[in-house]
Amino acid sequence: MRKLFISLLLLLPMLANAQSFRDEVQKGINQYFVPAVILIILIGAAAGLGKNWKNINDPHDEGKRKEGVKQAAMIAFYVYLFVAVLGIAVGLATSIRINIGG
Repeated sequence: MRKLFISLLLLLPMLANAQSFRDEVQKGINQYFVPAVILIILIGAAAGLGKNWKNINDPHDEGKRKEGVKQAAMIAFYVYLFVAVLGIAVGLATSIRINIGG
């Protein structure tokens, strides 16, 4: 019984700080996770466009411009799709309600 009472006393500050914990999680997601993931996606897109630049530019008229533009469009589509999914996921993650003991 004594251990239960001590554990409940130790749990009280956590119950009072549940809202601040949720705020800290939201702040961490918004300030660190989302910009880092978007930066990684943009670097990947830039690398993909750089890799396909020879096909997009087609300096020797080899007929690869259409293929390069299609690949660039697919890269742009996937970046747009991933950012949209990331926005939805962050919206769902930040709207989660944390209820402790009630």
